[in-house]
Amino acid sequence: GFQYLKEILLHCDKTINIIAAYNNKEAANVAIQKYDFQQFIDNGMLEIKHDMRWDTGLAELVAQSRGVIIPSIWPTTTEFGLLEALGYKKPVFTFDISVHKEEIINGVNGFKAPLGDCKTLAKQLTILKDDNQLYGHVSNGAKFLFDKMTNKQSWIDTFKSMGL
Repeated sequence: GFQYLKEILLHCDKTINIIAAYNNKEAANVAIQKYDFQQFIDNGMLEIKHDMRWDTGLAELVAQSRGVIIPSIWPTTTEFGLLEALGYKKPVFTFDISVHKEEIINGVNGFKAPLGDCKTLAKQLTILKDDNQLYGHVSNGAKFLFDKMTNKQSWIDTFKSMGL
């Protein structure tokens, strides 16, 4: 879903700062070219970091962020990026597919927009950036959702209800 990042940025005001993290410099450079990110790097809205993994600073980057954009367009199960962000009490910005559609409640535990609606996602980024009270509320909701999704007894009950 990173092909949507350019359109999201096109709808943001210039005060939005996004950091895109990549595993290595080659992947970062490919993304810059493929998705036409250079204009946003030049105007300060986008920073590209490479060689980012949990053991090389990615965890700290997430922990210090205001939120995490998860632009996934695939109907996957709960991916690690979502759980990691929620575990750090970070509001997530997603499209309304899969578990995002089922569990994310706008302004409560994160933000979601219809698939491909980059204008709405950009508006949500701006709203959260400017509202510290909303940030605190959604951060607490994110942690509550993380606890719900990782609760061992909940998993056991679910498996039992399936006859397993």
